[in-house]
Amino acid sequence: TWGAMTETVYIEPPAFDAREHIFDVAFHPFEDFAALALVSGETKLIKYSTEEVVEVATLRSHKSSCRTALFSPQGNFLASGSRDKSISLVNTDGELVLRLRKAHSAPINTLHFLDEHLLVAGDDSGAVKVWDLRASSAVYEVSEQTETVTDMKTNSEGNILLTTSADGTLAVYDLRRSNTAKTKLMGRSDCLEEDLLSLALVRGDRNVVVGSQEGVLYVFKWGFFGDCVDRILGHPSAIETIVKIDDNTILTGSEDGFIRGVSIYPNRVDAVLGHHAEGEENFPITKLAVARQKTMIASISHDSRVKFHDVSKFIARRSGVGRDELAAGEEEEAAAEAKVTLKETGTRAVEEETKGNSDDGFEDEDSEDMDDSDDEDDEDDEDEEVSSKRKLNAELLRGIQKAKKGNSRTADRKLKENYRRVQNMKSVSYTHLTLPTIYSV
Repeated sequence: TWGAMTETVYIEPPAFDAREHIFDVAFHPFEDFAALALVSGETKLIKYSTEEVVEVATLRSHKSSCRTALFSPQGNFLASGSRDKSISLVNTDGELVLRLRKAHSAPINTLHFLDEHLLVAGDDSGAVKVWDLRASSAVYEVSEQTETVTDMKTNSEGNILLTTSADGTLAVYDLRRSNTAKTKLMGRSDCLEEDLLSLALVRGDRNVVVGSQEGVLYVFKWGFFGDCVDRILGHPSAIETIVKIDDNTILTGSEDGFIRGVSIYPNRVDAVLGHHAEGEENFPITKLAVARQKTMIASISHDSRVKFHDVSKFIARRSGVGRDELAAGEEEEAAAEAKVTLKETGTRAVEEETKGNSDDGFEDEDSEDMDDSDDEDDEDDEDEEVSSKRKLNAELLRGIQKAKKGNSRTADRKLKENYRRVQNMKSVSYTHLTLPTIYSV
């Protein structure tokens, strides 16, 4: 007798039309409610089920557009931030319990709860403040970025804050340091020459994934925030929002209107899970939020609607990822880190070589003290020298390719050996030698 096979089927709630532009959506952590931040300055509460989505309350929280809304971890409060630079806090009865009228000197763009009483706010000037809601005062302030703070997350212990900004940087702050400390900045990435819009911490806080304006996911290693260790391609346009599903899986919402499931180590776009569309027209996804059941997400766009998406099958498949795939991810991560190590080693070697040239007092090839005959002899020597160095550069590139295949120790040893050979040669101008080409591998 064949046993009966059953499959749980989840039915998505119908779309909800707010009839005005929605800036943000957030789910209650324990109940079937969601909050919408609206351009009118209102915060709308909706209750959802598989049959319907109904509006249960509209709160007039701000004079200008409400850009962000967020429930506290225990669901006792709903916080919102506005273009009018204010922060509002309401309780479960919809009563206003706190309003900070001029909380920031610039419009507030994003919020993040540290616990039930500590709220982080980031604004359009790049400033970040931690507010003690019980004392109605800022207990921690930093301003290391120069443009809009686009997203904020903390590590699992809640003592390290990471922020992305439209100035193209990722900043990392130590919340354990006092507000009077000279520096609270733990690290900051180089400017990536594009807006950074979203972020997530994955793999037990070992990696940080950042979404960019050009559709690249930058992967940073914890503790090494200056430059990314890897890039994940596959998004044709801006990655506006990221939500974490588990330690090796994120969902992204993109400007092209599609929701994608992305695997982190091994790095790949794993699936297209849905899109925010009306008829045949796709709308840019500006925000994703994960419901308390963890099997459904909501998306918002410029069409004033909240759409719900069932992602249960994808999550079930990702939760069954086997050891082989995780082992492959570990190998891919090791190869990426080896490439970065080689790059750093090469940078130090070039800097040391350049410093050695200047310390040895060699004259420039354009020196006015050299006559024409000396120029010709030196040019011949230099051409020969450059040819030799180009050969060494080719060996360096081959070493990096080996590192990408996991043979990092051998490649690193070869790299150092080649640079020692370069340093032992007669010093010449690097005008015709492009060593930085190794960095683009």
